[in-house]
Amino acid sequence: MRALWEVRALRAIRTVRSFMPLRLLKALRGFRIRRALRDLIALRALKDIKALRVVRALRTLRFVRTQMFVRALKVVKALRVIRPLRAVRARKAFKALWAVRALRAIRDLRVLLGFKLSKGY
Repeated sequence: MRALWEVRALRAIRTVRSFMPLRLLKALRGFRIRRALRDLIALRALKDIKALRVVRALRTLRFVRTQMFVRALKVVKALRVIRPLRAVRARKAFKALWAVRALRAIRDLRVLLGFKLSKGY
């Protein structure tokens, strides 16, 4: 018997097959279903993070109980600082340090997921 979130994730997989990387599709055919689901959840959260939808990303990441969750959470927290930085160009120098931290966290997440972020980052 699968957990409810796994069933929902499997349903989501069927709808986003075209978006999924080949590595995930291969993992789904084998026994690594749980890992593939975790990756899918992280990818969905990453999409939200890129769009700066912080709250939705946090809701998605609740299911990921790994180091990936910890790193992604750091990215989300850092992006909360980046958002006003993007909106208001003044005080840029003051917040530059936070931006650097956020970009480092984003790079970590990109390496961890093996997933390319948009060129803006």
